[in-house]
Amino acid sequence: MPWHNGHSRVSPEIPLLGSPLWPNVNPSTCGAPTLRVVSGLRTEEIARMMMVPVATIQQRIVRAKKTLAAARIPFETPEPQDWGERLSTVLAVVYLVFTEGYAASNGGELIRRDLAHEALWLGRVLAGRLPREPEAHGLIALMKMQASRFAARISRDGSPILLADQDRTRWDYAQISRGLAALERANAMGHGRGFYGLQAAIAACHCVAPSVAETNWERIVQLYGPCADWLRGLWWS
Repeated sequence: MPWHNGHSRVSPEIPLLGSPLWPNVNPSTCGAPTLRVVSGLRTEEIARMMMVPVATIQQRIVRAKKTLAAARIPFETPEPQDWGERLSTVLAVVYLVFTEGYAASNGGELIRRDLAHEALWLGRVLAGRLPREPEAHGLIALMKMQASRFAARISRDGSPILLADQDRTRWDYAQISRGLAALERANAMGHGRGFYGLQAAIAACHCVAPSVAETNWERIVQLYGPCADWLRGLWWS
């Protein structure tokens, strides 16, 4: 079943995004080359995002190329039943692309909207492909609520504006509403809240609060505990 974007064409990124699911491919090895092709990020940028040396990323890219070539793995999208536990790797790749768009690690701009929008589109496609996967909807919720603050995060001179100092009237509340709806879908599935659902719930606490002082900080502290547990098992460790 091919995936299409808004311009009615098959996107080459989607089959590659599923590469961590292919047989004989180590998910941690495939994450770097997937990021490279899907987002166009340079090796140095990927290394900073994944917090590993540049040489390690270069080695992973070489190993992935050799593995794919030797196994003659077809360039196609895996079926939903084949995703299993490796889905976390695919979601992590999408979120890393968004993270680089949200807070660029290189260049003169703090926000790279092109990367953020690409990640949002990929997330929507994944959720459409996996409508019963709560973490796919949790990821969309998280990205939409974070993206809702783009206009308020940068001053006229290009410097970052902290959350406490942001003009909340400049937040995109339509985007927040869509994020909250996605979070409701994730929660309604009853499979337990994963990392992206937890992060989205934290973002929601900020997004619905009229001010920093009126934020439900007690709830945020409760949510950060399970997030820390998840981070100990990061897919590239």
